[in-house]
Amino acid sequence: MKKLSIITFLIFACSVFGQTPTLDELRQKAEQGDVSAQSVLGAMYVTGQGVPKDEAEAIKWLRKAAEQGEATAQYNLGNMYFDGLGVAKDEVEAARWLRKASEQGLAEVGLPSILLN
Repeated sequence: MKKLSIITFLIFACSVFGQTPTLDELRQKAEQGDVSAQSVLGAMYVTGQGVPKDEAEAIKWLRKAAEQGEATAQYNLGNMYFDGLGVAKDEVEAARWLRKASEQGLAEVGLPSILLN
């Protein structure tokens, strides 16, 4: 699975929030339903950047954002299903989320070839 680097996270967080939010600010926004905050928080838990690595917590936040149509969260969630990280490996569920992400323009980001057929 492709993982966000800390630099990518900081650039994304700054562009979304205008400045680098504290973890508490990010969590508060995520809990209030902010899809960007949910996606960033999920990515942080996947990579362990700024928080302890926790795949179950990553799934929780990525799913919240993905269900609201956030493409990056859909892509990351699809990859977690494809790799079996924090969830049972499920290529059908992976394909569902990866296709949703690709419909929003993430088609060239490295979808597993099995899902492109």
